[in-house]
Amino acid sequence: MPKTGRFIIILFFSIFIAVVLLSGCGEKKTTDNGAQGNGESTQPDQQYSLNQAVECGGATFSFTDAEEVDSIPVAFEEEVYTPEKGKYVVVYFTFQGDEGNEVGGIDLAIFKLSDRQGNVYYMDTDLANYEANDLALEEDLAIPSTLMWSNPEEKNSLLVFDVNPNTDGFSLQLRQQDASGETVPVATVDLGI
Repeated sequence: MPKTGRFIIILFFSIFIAVVLLSGCGEKKTTDNGAQGNGESTQPDQQYSLNQAVECGGATFSFTDAEEVDSIPVAFEEEVYTPEKGKYVVVYFTFQGDEGNEVGGIDLAIFKLSDRQGNVYYMDTDLANYEANDLALEEDLAIPSTLMWSNPEEKNSLLVFDVNPNTDGFSLQLRQQDASGETVPVATVDLGI
């Protein structure tokens, strides 16, 4: 294959990967019904409780339960993961995408956990690739990194956060990029713990 052909193929895949990774809270189906021309989000951060449907990026999330645990079993082994900070907070949810959304996986960076003391936590790559994957396998749930914005089939999944000990009052925030590229909150869910 000539160099130009390889370059075009590499360029195409690079653009495709960039679109998938930068879709934030997913590309939402939109209709032009006289929306404001400045592209700014007019919806403020909305407050939710467990088991309420949360719309984000053209998909529906429903956060069903949350718990604090001291360890998570390693899949197919007799070992366990232990938190570096003090304890894990596991958040269970259902997810349903929409066929009209762009194809792409959920970026777990859209989730931000906060506690009453003002500490903020994110799922890093290790938590996503190890604890969350293994616990999802253990509980026969969808692995969170495999959820697709365009899949209309409802899936049950979970998130895992490593949090400081002696903290409580947890809330989960969903965030997405607005038209200017700034990350803004869309919804905050009181987890009840």
